Amino acid sequence: MKAIIRAVDIAKYTPIGGNVDIDKFLPCVLDAQITDLEPLLGESLYNKIATDYEANTLSGLYLTLYKDYIKPFLIHASAKNYFLIGAYQINNGGIMKHTTENSESISKSEIDYLYTNQRSKCEVYAQRMKKWLVRNRIDEYYDFNEVVPKRGVNYGSWYFGGGSSCGNEQIDTYGQD
Repeated sequence: MKAIIRAVDIAKYTPIGGNVDIDKFLPCVLDAQITDLEPLLGESLYNKIATDYEANTLSGLYLTLYKDYIKPFLIHASAKNYFLIGAYQINNGGIMKHTTENSESISKSEIDYLYTNQRSKCEVYAQRMKKWLVRNRIDEYYDFNEVVPKRGVNYGSWYFGGGSSCGNEQIDTYGQD
């Protein structure tokens, strides 16, 4: 699997500097693609975007989706992932926290702030992407998202669905014209 964003984009749009070793950052990008992006797009659309990106053949709605929605989402999802592990190194000597002479380590609450900030941005971009996908018919997305439950959902003793008299009956409300 290859990254579908460039390191320079992450350095340009997040607090992560351009001198961060890509080998430390790449796993965060790949994790964001699989754990954050693929569940939003579905496997078919995700694979289509990744394949076309790698072949440099993104066009039409797929190119718009990538440039305006996927790329900003992945930039912030990758940064979010990196903030959780960026200060740590694992090698034969164990797990260490990197520090330098002219720097000061930040507190856990400051790291949490950076993480939360990037997570919030991810959520905004995810909502924008979902709205765009609903407005623009992309077959791979609709194949993934047109699974509609046939029955109302019963959460414990609460019933959210059709007009049942006591909440124990479930009425098929989907598919009615």
